Amino acid sequence: MRRQLFFPTNFLVQEGDSNSTMYFIQRGTVEVLASLGPRMYTVCATLNAKEYFGLHQGFIPNTSHTHTYRAATIVEVLTLRYEDWKDMLVYFPAAYRQIYTKLKTIIHHNYTSENV
Repeated sequence: MRRQLFFPTNFLVQEGDSNSTMYFIQRGTVEVLASLGPRMYTVCATLNAKEYFGLHQGFIPNTSHTHTYRAATIVEVLTLRYEDWKDMLVYFPAAYRQIYTKLKTIIHHNYTSENV
């Protein structure tokens, strides 16, 4: 995991980015933005400490983000790239099955922060 710090108005991720990374918010507030056109956004949700986004991207490589994420306050996140943890799945097949079964359930029920 990697710790990153963002300041107000910094973009954490932009719509269309495909970075294979999950973001876990440690402190601060992140705005979830929907694009209205070039450099024009509307806030459709806010995320706070102990929330996350990028679950799809962190589990399914080359999946693009559907929203833009911007720091509303000073934001500290922990990031986890798929490339950094995928090799562990070979050694933990039960965990692998459990993670992907849970992911399918989350996607099916639209409970992820990415589907705001």
